Amino acid sequence: MASRILFDASFLVLSFDYTHNWLYADWRGPQTLETVQAGSAQLVEQLRRERCDKLLNDNRAVHGMWMDGSEWISRDLPPELAAAGLRYVAWVYSPEVFSRLSAQRVVEQASRRFLTFAFEDAAAARAWLSSM
Repeated sequence: MASRILFDASFLVLSFDYTHNWLYADWRGPQTLETVQAGSAQLVEQLRRERCDKLLNDNRAVHGMWMDGSEWISRDLPPELAAAGLRYVAWVYSPEVFSRLSAQRVVEQASRRFLTFAFEDAAAARAWLSSM
């Protein structure tokens, strides 16, 4: 078993990649404060459950501006993720400009707590995270 789906909703699919030992978050569609909070709660829970310190955060299928969610993530989520053991984040940007603007704010804040890099494509993100 190379990976297993841990959470599956219309706005997020979380899976654990046992080959690389990381949590894969595949965010989808428009995001709201509510979906970001619900998905983030699942992230924290699954990081703890799998005793994982790496996250591949994929936003390629996210569209629209999610400023309320990005503000909440920037302010409230990093301490919870750190307590759950997160150390490395590879963030794959959405190709959509408005979604990317929201994500850039989060990446800047996350970089203060975790080793976080943003990528244009998933292959580069995977390669970097594999090296950690």
